Amino acid sequence: MGAAATSVAGLTVGKATRDTLFVATFPVEVLPYALLLTGILSATFVSGYTKLAARFSPRVVAPLFSLAFALFLCLATALLVREKSRVIVSVLYVALTVGSSLTVSGFWSLLSEMIDVRSARKSLGGLTLMSSVGGFVG
Repeated sequence: MGAAATSVAGLTVGKATRDTLFVATFPVEVLPYALLLTGILSATFVSGYTKLAARFSPRVVAPLFSLAFALFLCLATALLVREKSRVIVSVLYVALTVGSSLTVSGFWSLLSEMIDVRSARKSLGGLTLMSSVGGFVG
């Protein structure tokens, strides 16, 4: 249940960080264009992620994607600390939007493969509660 809370808290913190960095770097008038571009790129990434998960199973794809996403965020943050570049902020904006959504989606896909219907009734209430707590805390 802690994974559900952590996952949603990370999503919430990631979105707040993403928006703060973007608005601190670009004029607010640019935000609609960034949202449009991010939506187009999200569709592309979701399509690829879905095909990978269907071919190799969420048990393989979700953890590998989460690890790759975490490593990418570490690298991008290190670059951003070194030099606050508009390119890095733009890449982080798109990556945080797409990556955090796919990570949370992957978590729930993974969970759906691991829990049978009978045990789901017992545990999904607690998972949903912890997800809400994670969103609130994040």
